[in-house]
Amino acid sequence: MQEEKTGRTSHTLTLKSRKEIFLNEVEELIRFDEAAVLCRTSEGLLTVEGEGLRVTGFHATEGTLSLSGDISGLFYESGKKKPAIGLFGRAR
Repeated sequence: MQEEKTGRTSHTLTLKSRKEIFLNEVEELIRFDEAAVLCRTSEGLLTVEGEGLRVTGFHATEGTLSLSGDISGLFYESGKKKPAIGLFGRAR
């Protein structure tokens, strides 16, 4: 992975069979329940939507987060006044 000027690696999201997600560069786990997980990443707020979602690992010092469940959507928000765009470029 390419390192940025901060010395940290770039944000990555790995999705396996819509059942597991692995993230790095997670700055904060804001809230989670079985239907949605909200976290702050180096690329903005990320909402993961689905059913039966579980946090299977969160390491604040390493900035990693892993989730499992039936994943139906991934949505980033940058904090700017733009409509939220889904993973496949559709407005929410």
